[in-house]
Amino acid sequence: MEPSTLLPSIEGLHVDYLEAIGDPVVVHMSAHAPCARCPVCGSASERIHSHYYRTLADLPWAHCSVRIRLRARKFFCDNPVCKRDIFTEPLPELTARYARKTKRLQAELYLIGYSLGGRAGATEADGLGREVGPDTLLRRVRTVSASQDTATTVKALGVDDWAFRKGQHYGTILVDLERHRVLDVLPDREAATLAAWLAAHPGVELVSRDRACAYAEAARQGAPDAVQVADRFHLLHNLVEAVQNLLGRLHQALSQAAKQVNPAAPAAPVADNAGPPPEAAPDAPCAAPANAPAPGQTRAQRESAWRREKRLAVYTEVVERHAGGETQRSIAKTVGLSRMTVRHYLRAGSFPERASRPVDPRPMAAFAAHLHQRIEQGCHNVAQLYREIREQGFTGTYQNVYRYLRRAQVPGLARAPTPPTMPTPSPRATAWLLLLENKPRAAEEEAFLKALCASCPDVVPARDLALEFFRIVHERRRGDLDAWMSRVAQAGLPELQSFANGLNRDKAAVLAALSEPWSNGQTEGQVNRLKLVKRSMYGRANFDLLRARVMPMAQAA
Repeated sequence: MEPSTLLPSIEGLHVDYLEAIGDPVVVHMSAHAPCARCPVCGSASERIHSHYYRTLADLPWAHCSVRIRLRARKFFCDNPVCKRDIFTEPLPELTARYARKTKRLQAELYLIGYSLGGRAGATEADGLGREVGPDTLLRRVRTVSASQDTATTVKALGVDDWAFRKGQHYGTILVDLERHRVLDVLPDREAATLAAWLAAHPGVELVSRDRACAYAEAARQGAPDAVQVADRFHLLHNLVEAVQNLLGRLHQALSQAAKQVNPAAPAAPVADNAGPPPEAAPDAPCAAPANAPAPGQTRAQRESAWRREKRLAVYTEVVERHAGGETQRSIAKTVGLSRMTVRHYLRAGSFPERASRPVDPRPMAAFAAHLHQRIEQGCHNVAQLYREIREQGFTGTYQNVYRYLRRAQVPGLARAPTPPTMPTPSPRATAWLLLLENKPRAAEEEAFLKALCASCPDVVPARDLALEFFRIVHERRRGDLDAWMSRVAQAGLPELQSFANGLNRDKAAVLAALSEPWSNGQTEGQVNRLKLVKRSMYGRANFDLLRARVMPMAQAA
């Protein structure tokens, strides 16, 4: 029987017979090469010394495990100057020295361990008919990774950090931007570590990095001739952070601007030539707005009503656009909803209200008589009433008692009605409202921005400068950078001035970012992949195993 695709097809090996009774299947093979070469001196020998048997695990057949019972030979070495008198016949195409598995099985186990890790890989291997433990898989991954050659020449290098544990311990990932693959993973983000790696891998012509000072210093030390390129995403991100810091300093102005917005009754647009509104008669009754809050509304209830008005406005727009002939896909793209939500709105027939949480009166039923008796006696202190019924066995919370008494309209619990106001946006949300020019805004957001710009003179120049820098980066206008930094200096905004000072310190890398096509985008993608691998190992694996699984898969295992 000749070797087939089920068995390693190697010249000089012959299949003697099979034992297919039960599991495993045992394949008896023997070596019949006319000679063998000494592994020490390389001289050929035909004199056989003896025979011995090796048992090797091989790939399964239809989920049946296979063992190879190999009859191997030992030869005399006839070279008088060789220090080896007797040598074992090498079979490098079949297996390695002292190995108990064939090379093709080792290659598959490495693939499983590299892709899935230890425990998950062992479960997968067991389902495929390969009996192996988690430690064996991880040991195989480590062995192959240690034998890989990382001394490759790279021209464009991407550098970024990643977190072992966020805020405590970080590492560095190095990416070949031309070949789109990870070159190496370093155990920290110190400048000396990266500089030593660059010195050991000469030939780097370009280093794309974020704006970390440690990486800039490492590139200057390890690759002084390389062009440093600041990542454009991080430039814009740092600018947005500067605008957020400015708005954080103006938090009182944000709150005052939000209080001037009444989302329940937005003002109608007034024509430019319209005169002042007519004055109402002194004794005429003032009609309450349609969406005025009920007496005693809490802040949470006011915000809930405000959110309902926003949903109602979006629902009305969806219905009107559909009546005008627009498709659901176009409506979803314009309004910013998913197609499923648009379809749900159109099929509803009327505005779909959100279901309210039902109130269960049963916990208070046994104590209602006592509460009403104490209220008639003049006790309106909710905390005191709560303590009294707790002593009687009530197991609910203070909020249960408070809501029950509010529904009972106990005097002293109702709050004075307050006009609805827009919740104050955070500095981050306000920054994106200012900087996203093409994004459609709600009416209350437009009113908020108008009130903010009117009450705070620093917001308008900050927005204009930030948008101008966005255009400089997007259009790669490196010649306008100096003029922009001069405008920032004249504006007198400390947050933007600090950002401009940072650009000036790293000016060469910033100018390179406005002219070179490289960026750290794919490096960020490799960091995301590293995080996925790290979390799949539950963060408990050693650094060497994490590095082995992040590095490119070995071509020959």
